[in-house]
Amino acid sequence: MANPTRSKPALGAAPPWALPALAALAPAFAHATPPPESAPTLSAFHPTGTQAALFVLRPNLWADVIDGLDRRFGDVPAVKSLVNRLRAETYEGLAVGARDWGAGLDLDRGVALFKAKDGLRLVAGMRDPATAEASLRRLHLLDLLQQGDTAATPRCAPAAPFLVCEVGTVSGREGPPAGTAAPAGALSWFWAGAELEGLAQPGVKVERITGWFTQDGDAYRFGAEAQFVFDSGMKGLPLSPESFWRVLTPKRPAGARPSLVAAASPGFARVDFDFPALIAQMRLAGAQVEPTVAPAIEKLEKGLTGEMTFALDGSFFHPVMLLGVAPGPAGDAVLPALAELAAAGGLQTALAPCADAPAQICLQMDVAAPEDVVRTGATPGMRPAMTVAAPTKTLASIELHTLRVGDTLVLATTAPDAGRRARPDFVSAPWPSGTGEPGAWGVSFPSVAALAGILGADPFFHIAAEYGWIVDLQLVSNLLGGLLDGADFVFQPAPDRARFELTWRTM
Repeated sequence: MANPTRSKPALGAAPPWALPALAALAPAFAHATPPPESAPTLSAFHPTGTQAALFVLRPNLWADVIDGLDRRFGDVPAVKSLVNRLRAETYEGLAVGARDWGAGLDLDRGVALFKAKDGLRLVAGMRDPATAEASLRRLHLLDLLQQGDTAATPRCAPAAPFLVCEVGTVSGREGPPAGTAAPAGALSWFWAGAELEGLAQPGVKVERITGWFTQDGDAYRFGAEAQFVFDSGMKGLPLSPESFWRVLTPKRPAGARPSLVAAASPGFARVDFDFPALIAQMRLAGAQVEPTVAPAIEKLEKGLTGEMTFALDGSFFHPVMLLGVAPGPAGDAVLPALAELAAAGGLQTALAPCADAPAQICLQMDVAAPEDVVRTGATPGMRPAMTVAAPTKTLASIELHTLRVGDTLVLATTAPDAGRRARPDFVSAPWPSGTGEPGAWGVSFPSVAALAGILGADPFFHIAAEYGWIVDLQLVSNLLGGLLDGADFVFQPAPDRARFELTWRTM
């Protein structure tokens, strides 16, 4: 285990401004002390012509995590020892896990970094202007202002209760531009405008990117959103960004299709795109379809919508696939088309009513071993080597129970898993966090504490003391994982923007 007297960084060689990003994975600070009321005044330091800004209101998030572990599990001797080690860890001689950031700094007030056209501005909470700048250098925070080998030395001056350091041409102190105010419950957030170099890409212009890490009681959100416009000069081209984006933004009624995910499911994953549009784009781009599979592809193009959900009914041993299909005969043709594709891929397939559930259709797929040629070795004094053809045999067999429920094709491994979705008393689980919107992709685990790992187990391997923090972080992640009540991830494309968000809840 780690040596509490060592002076290596608690989180390796990562600079302290990276700690909030790592601590974003930890839910144990649900009852941490909120940031001081003066923290939002960092927004008043936007320079004239700000192109981008990053705010960290809770630099002490890692210390909050350690305090949370102490509150919840500190009566366990092994955890108490772990907490003491984490608080004793140092970075450049400073115990950041114990809120020691050096003389003169008051980082409970937050830190902000602003980018103007020709310069950068760093603003940090301060107690004593005489020692705050030296502490920033010691923490390498002033390295954020360095732009190349010939960068000028930052200029620092107090603006109580903050220390302001700048390089380049930076002037003015203004409030945030329209649309860039801090989100509710923000622990940290950033924004970047269209003027920032590198946001413009061929065929698309990014107008603004925003990101956030927020807390609302026991719920946490970590996400980002990009707003953009497409180049009208490339409109209609098959390989343009707009054409690709059209595939990811299908036009269909929001929430029109029930999830058909069992309410007790421990998790599911969902993707949604315009499948017919994808096939059309591939044709325009010159993709060729083998004649043997062309009829099956045509049926799928007409019958599949592109909505697909992979769910679990009770455990990983009961997977269920839910495919969105077109109304009427076009949707009915999807299952035979899937069988045709499997057969074209070398499988032996069969479609027939299931023996254990005649109302369902079973798709049987056999993986057959090819006819092998076995060569027997020659033996001295005996007849020479000869070849014998080995009989063909089945290596594996897969049987899927299928059932159409409305405009959804259900594929399951057992008859009850498929059949329960057709029962009149079946109630679909609600889509979380916008996952049911058209084009949304997402993953949901309503309860993930069981995946946390083995709590309190002694490590079965030993490493040098200076890298003992790796073992400590593994123990921290196990403890914190046991506090997770659920987690959802969603990616939501729209005609003029894209958004992703990770949400988790703590117990």
